[in-house]
Amino acid sequence: IDEKFNFFTQEKIHPVLIHFVSSPKPWSVAASHSAKYLEYYYQSPWKDQPLDAPKNSKEAKKYAKILWRQSKYLDSIKWYLIYLNKKMKK
Repeated sequence: IDEKFNFFTQEKIHPVLIHFVSSPKPWSVAASHSAKYLEYYYQSPWKDQPLDAPKNSKEAKKYAKILWRQSKYLDSIKWYLIYLNKKMKK
């Protein structure tokens, strides 16, 4: 980054910026959420926003597996069928 953009005008106390490049994003239900992530999520300004639903076949399949491990079998089957439908449309 050019030096003219890479500076601070004043010191900030504990600033943090995290850029997530992987998929699924942490704010997706298809992500494997750690207890620490959820702890901060529920303290954030977005705590009342539901986590995003899966957007593609890969995320739908992952979410189906997560639901299955949580013994939510009907929801898991629903999302697996959504996965198959999305996969067939490719």
